[in-house]
Amino acid sequence: METEAYLTVTLDLKDPIELGDFARLFIGLEEQFDAHIRRQHPNLKGEARFYIREIRKGSIIADIVPLIRDVFNVMDTVVVVAGFAGVVATIVKTYAKGRRLPDATKKDLDNVIGLCQGIAHDREGKAKIETVEYEQGLFTRHFKVSFDTREAKNVIAAAEAHKADMDGGQTEGVDHERALMVFERSSISDADLGKRSGERVVIEAVDQKARPLIYASDMAEQRIKHEIREADDNVFKKGFIVDVNVETRNDRPVAYRVTHVHQIFDLPENGEEIT
Repeated sequence: METEAYLTVTLDLKDPIELGDFARLFIGLEEQFDAHIRRQHPNLKGEARFYIREIRKGSIIADIVPLIRDVFNVMDTVVVVAGFAGVVATIVKTYAKGRRLPDATKKDLDNVIGLCQGIAHDREGKAKIETVEYEQGLFTRHFKVSFDTREAKNVIAAAEAHKADMDGGQTEGVDHERALMVFERSSISDADLGKRSGERVVIEAVDQKARPLIYASDMAEQRIKHEIREADDNVFKKGFIVDVNVETRNDRPVAYRVTHVHQIFDLPENGEEIT
């Protein structure tokens, strides 16, 4: 190795990973590393190089070696790498819980979306990030963060909703978790993320009237559009359990911004209860 500290990313996948998702993962890490250097160590100049250390069935293990100029001792490199890994871990853990970092930039959010996208597209994917650091003459491995398919989807939904709010206008947002949504009007056409889609839905927990649907997450749009375009059943007979940001004006709902789809099920026939 050309440095005394580096990152190891391990991907355990059930499905083949798309080349675009694979590239976005490492590009996201590289760009986040450059941003970390600029913010925390403005006097240093750094870059990241990637080495795929091992590929075996179902798994990819990649070493990410940062090259940092103007660093003169081992501990400087260890501190920089550990600090960067901590930042990545904090972003992933925060958005996996549906929370937000107030100082996150759009680029930070794009990078974490890129990091998680390949795992989110896998049936049962897992990713793990560790640091390998030189300490007292030995290389020591330190676990930083891991996430699975469900958590990756949560990260993407929360990050995309945060990005959408950064572009928000004069409306206010109220979050509702696991609300029942049904369609009154649907469309097979794609919609711009964060914009009104032309579709209308009813969420009775909020209001009896149908309101415009806004897709705040690529993953939410893909899952719902699959039911509209490809599923054999009528989308109007389906129930969608969703996390939703309710846009309001003058304390009245004006649109529903869906961030995550938890479940899709057949609505009961008349007279039956939803269980």
